Amino acid sequence: MLQGRIMCLDLGTSRIGVAVSDLLGYTAQGVDTIQSKGLDADIRTIQELIKKHQVFRLIIGYPINMDGSEGNKAKTIREQYEAISAEVGIETLLWDERLSTKEAERALDMDQVHWKKKKQVIDRMAAQIILQSYLDYQSLKQ
Repeated sequence: MLQGRIMCLDLGTSRIGVAVSDLLGYTAQGVDTIQSKGLDADIRTIQELIKKHQVFRLIIGYPINMDGSEGNKAKTIREQYEAISAEVGIETLLWDERLSTKEAERALDMDQVHWKKKKQVIDRMAAQIILQSYLDYQSLKQ
């Protein structure tokens, strides 16, 4: 059993997808989509979610390029990560999120989800996919 839950953020320019693990660290569940209101306001919301879900570790999706290099989006995310990790008071790390949004889109297309509904859940589902990737990797290390 974990010390609490692990939370994952899929940071975007207008929305932030949020997922949390179960207490055993086996599964990820998408729990929220935050409408971004600027970094300071977003950090306050993230701190509230950390408290609400009893989170001890925060994972932030890191959109590096397919060749492993850091593009403009990844650089922006790294800067946000540094600001967030300085404020939240828990272990925070970046996790490779290559193709997570594409995977979420493909899953929603397979379920024939209407585009209006897709917009509401895509970020949360991407966060869930990123977190599940992290949890699966951790279970292989044990």
